[in-house]
Amino acid sequence: MTNRLEKIIEYVDRLIIKLPLPEKRYTKHLSGVSSSWALLAHNQGLDPELAAISGLLHDIYKYKTGINMYHSHNGAEMARVILKNMGDCFSQRERQIILSAIFHHSDKSNMHGHTKADKPENKRTQIADIAEMLLAAPIIGSRQDSSFMHLIRYWPEDSAFDELVNAWCAAFVYHCCQEAGFFLPIRWINEDRFAGVSAWNSWARKLGYFIKDEPGVIPMRGDIVLYRNLIPHEYRLEGQKDIPIDHIGIILASDSETYTVAEGNVNNQNVSGILTRPLNKNIEGYIRIDNLFNYDDWVFDYLDETYKI
Repeated sequence: MTNRLEKIIEYVDRLIIKLPLPEKRYTKHLSGVSSSWALLAHNQGLDPELAAISGLLHDIYKYKTGINMYHSHNGAEMARVILKNMGDCFSQRERQIILSAIFHHSDKSNMHGHTKADKPENKRTQIADIAEMLLAAPIIGSRQDSSFMHLIRYWPEDSAFDELVNAWCAAFVYHCCQEAGFFLPIRWINEDRFAGVSAWNSWARKLGYFIKDEPGVIPMRGDIVLYRNLIPHEYRLEGQKDIPIDHIGIILASDSETYTVAEGNVNNQNVSGILTRPLNKNIEGYIRIDNLFNYDDWVFDYLDETYKI
């Protein structure tokens, strides 16, 4: 057994023992898949060590978070961070092989698992309904606030809490979208994570869901608003100083002059809020997700790509 395979085994063992109800079946399944993949790789003239490591990590996101939806894609993202933190143990090409294997391992069983309705439900309205319900009482970015811990559970690293405190406006939007049925992995393929505003901005523009703010544009309930230079300078975190698109929220209502918006982490003060703001001020634009959006339908075009690190 190689030293780096031992390191992965040690990591997996440490992770599983921390789960609320550690079960032997987790280790049994991962080790079984690891052995099977290594044998298949050997028989096909491929690298059995990389296959064994891929097998050990293939379901790690599902076990850590309890979330099965798109766990192979999210698992590749979790594994990306694991391998990155191991330094020079793996070359870039080796990491890409491992991540691609994890990313694709559920393709056959999960692709195109949903059908489109002739008259789709208004999931955008549901986003607003969920946001309004969640913020009936303020959410505080604290380990003692169960609502906060629930909405950041998608992000698998132990460092997630520390990284999101005072920086969870996008994580709040992600959670509301998931609850409304707009299912997305934690990271848009080869781009940023949806825990950051930049991912929402680039994703919406790529799919044609972005609406530029200009006079006469009135947002609708359930639209997602992207702000430009909204956070006061004194409240900006390190690394935010030169980022113009700096905040995100969910539209609840609007008229010709103002709109009501639900936001997580208002002004980077680590608390949620429902606010009324003036139209056409500090707004980059709006994201209006198609009610028929289905991640499976458009990700299929990317499945031949190697997962980038």
